Amino acid sequence: MRREAEAYDLTLKYTGTDGRTSQSGTLVLGRNVDFLLNAYDTEGDGVVRTRVPRGTYLLETPVRTRKGARATPGTALMVQPELSVTKATTLTFDARRAKPVNFTVPQGAKSVGTYLKYVLESDDTTYGSVWQHDSFKGFRTGHVGAALPAKEFSSHIGGTWQKGSTTYNLQVTIVKAYLLK
Repeated sequence: MRREAEAYDLTLKYTGTDGRTSQSGTLVLGRNVDFLLNAYDTEGDGVVRTRVPRGTYLLETPVRTRKGARATPGTALMVQPELSVTKATTLTFDARRAKPVNFTVPQGAKSVGTYLKYVLESDDTTYGSVWQHDSFKGFRTGHVGAALPAKEFSSHIGGTWQKGSTTYNLQVTIVKAYLLK
């Protein structure tokens, strides 16, 4: 008989910008344990329940708000770069706490493509994620949990807009503050 390593229940709850449950999911990445899980709400009740080994994790959660909802449909990328699981834990990812991504570009310029990238670097983990879209319309970002030092967690955002034959390129690197906040 094989005995389970020390593990705990992890419950993840999702709320869209309309305040209703959201059928979403979370990437659960072990920072000091060998663990990777794409946990997805298959029941449609806005909740995922799983077990994870004792350890420290990064959680990346795109919370979706449906069309026809009482709020603007879209995605709120919410990241918790450090979660220590030492007991049964419940987290709520509430898209209403995320902020819209907006840039002021010359009038009439159309978005060609946009991106958001974040990087987590520590002694035990290096992880980066890039989210690309046609535009930032309906896209929000939110940081969950305590802040990490800037040398460990940074965000980068950019895009390309066009007006006639003129192209506008923008890239911003956030070092001392979180874009995902």
